[in-house]
Amino acid sequence: MNLKQTWANFKGEHTYDIEGAVQYGPLYCMKTPIGEITVTPITRRQWEEVLPSKLEWKRTWMNEAFEHALPATNVTLHDITKFISRFENRYEVRFRLPTSGEHYTMAMTDFIGDGGKRIPSDPNTLGTFAWQPFMQPVAMGTRTDWGLYDTFGCVWQWCGDETEDVSVVQPGGTIYRYPQRPIFGGSWRYRAKDVVPTILGGMNGYKFNAHAEVSGNDVGFRLIRVSQNDTGNDGGSASGSVDERRD
Repeated sequence: MNLKQTWANFKGEHTYDIEGAVQYGPLYCMKTPIGEITVTPITRRQWEEVLPSKLEWKRTWMNEAFEHALPATNVTLHDITKFISRFENRYEVRFRLPTSGEHYTMAMTDFIGDGGKRIPSDPNTLGTFAWQPFMQPVAMGTRTDWGLYDTFGCVWQWCGDETEDVSVVQPGGTIYRYPQRPIFGGSWRYRAKDVVPTILGGMNGYKFNAHAEVSGNDVGFRLIRVSQNDTGNDGGSASGSVDERRD
């Protein structure tokens, strides 16, 4: 989808199909086999309704009209923790980040729905799922069988499972340890072929570990509601890597 098509599809106030969704404050969730998950990654409007703040969101002439529908990016895990805490205090509904396994499970419904009929023969045709030359509003692509948008592509999404911390030895001998956390799904900056699983003919680079306090203009998040019996277990296995050198 090019810029002209994006503008044509936007048609003023951006909305997305939320039939069957459950609303909690500004968040809309779909009931899925692994829990209630936000229909899209958290948007800038949703972020500012819960936690007004001046995050470093780049504004250009291309995105001014649909600023509110762009994903909330440049967020660290610390920022997300503050967002969740403020939301829970206001609406008394608990949320958390999905694990990488849950992300994998929900994302694969993009491709294996309808009994696998949607699996493409050529990964280069996956651009309709979000891989563009610029960031676009959420919910501009295909909706999955679970009623979710942007599970692959659009923006990388932080995961809730922990990974082993990394130790770095400084020149003076001091050992510095920093926490790593998984990020899942690729973004508008990556080719579909680089990110999607090998079962789809891709390079399997849909997950990598990053410093928990990094942020980027293509890194966002979505949430899953914490149920009474929530254990935070993976909804499936997820493996793979992507080059950790990010510019």
